[in-house]
Amino acid sequence: MIDSIIYHIQDPNIAAQMSYDANKKCHEGVMNLLSDTQKAKYIRVISTPEINAKADAKIQILKETNKYSEEELNSMKIEIFEYLMLEKVVYSRDKYKVMQQKDNIRKLKQFEPKSLKESNTREKVKAQGKVNRGNINW
Repeated sequence: MIDSIIYHIQDPNIAAQMSYDANKKCHEGVMNLLSDTQKAKYIRVISTPEINAKADAKIQILKETNKYSEEELNSMKIEIFEYLMLEKVVYSRDKYKVMQQKDNIRKLKQFEPKSLKESNTREKVKAQGKVNRGNINW
């Protein structure tokens, strides 16, 4: 990353643009060096803690419903983890190719697990204050 102090840049917008350009160039350089398999493996390794935390949060929302056994929740966590990891690979691989990224995410959404959809819906409803004692007030 380019630090603005090196160049004595006073304008934060110019410094931010320089940083963005440098990060983009570095990211593209790394991605161009790796094969598709290597990219996926690299992104998976560096993103596993983040994706685990996200999957845990989604499962916690489902756990609050008391509708699922631990075995079902464990199975759902694996499903959710794998889907979120695929999303992360697309976001990371196509980080600076926004239109390609949006297209690939749109295609990936077709395979979104039902458990993740349910968790997302419950999360939104909960945020709107429509959940009372674990039940949705429609």
